[in-house]
Amino acid sequence: LMPWIISFDLFFFYPGPECKTGSASRLLTVQTGGSLIIPCYYNRKYTDHKKYCCFDARSAYNYCSILAYANETKGKVSVIDHPDQSFFTVTMRNLQYEDTGAYWCVVEIGGIFQPDENEQLHLTVQSAPDVSVMSSSVSGHEGGDISVQCFYSSGYQDKLKQWCRYKDKSCYTVRRTNTSQNSSVQISDDGRRSFTVLTTGLRLTDSGWYFCSVGDLQAPVQLNFNPLSFLICFLFVYLVLLLIFCLLVNLFLLIFLLFLSRDATALSYTTTVSKNTNQTASSEEQQNKY
Repeated sequence: LMPWIISFDLFFFYPGPECKTGSASRLLTVQTGGSLIIPCYYNRKYTDHKKYCCFDARSAYNYCSILAYANETKGKVSVIDHPDQSFFTVTMRNLQYEDTGAYWCVVEIGGIFQPDENEQLHLTVQSAPDVSVMSSSVSGHEGGDISVQCFYSSGYQDKLKQWCRYKDKSCYTVRRTNTSQNSSVQISDDGRRSFTVLTTGLRLTDSGWYFCSVGDLQAPVQLNFNPLSFLICFLFVYLVLLLIFCLLVNLFLLIFLLFLSRDATALSYTTTVSKNTNQTASSEEQQNKY
């Protein structure tokens, strides 16, 4: 009887899958009524596993409520999996004060005694967010430049400011002179509650998710590559050059025709004068003859 009781007690008091994260919780802020897109990366070996996002206002993972599974929309939450890039995104719209709390990006692993892979983030919905960006999505093309402006409240003016990549957690810091930092990424703080990230000479490998970091707060930004923008730019330049070429050709033809017209007029005038002279000479000869 005792082994059965012990076994029953163990089952009864088992709290469920525990939180297993590889990094500290992400802290995000968003304006009341605003939207937010959160990238959640996972190990490639979990490509075929179920993914979802869950929420609990008290930050208790064991009691979090599932908001939506991958590739579905429930209410104001959408989850989209990108298996080719090993991440899924959680999109939340029309956020209100009651949406403040803890969220988890979760990848289901297996049985009840196997903890799921998950990452915690804490979202605060404010009338004026402490950290935000002008746009959560920017587009560029290979070889081009992109600029991202990150805003922060006065209370964060003296905090460390960085531009980081989610995938490999590499960061570039404001006013850091370390030569190991990529010279194509320049960060400048205007001292007036915003700093700007300028990336020049973009490469295809630069695409992905980044975040503006001020102190312990983050604001996600997606860098997209738009091949059409480069094609449109190329076509625009081509059409402009073609138009200039056509104008030059037409101008040359116009000048050429003007010259021909002038020569033809001169020739016609010379012929007329010569003809009139010949006729006059012929008339004089006839008169002298008589």
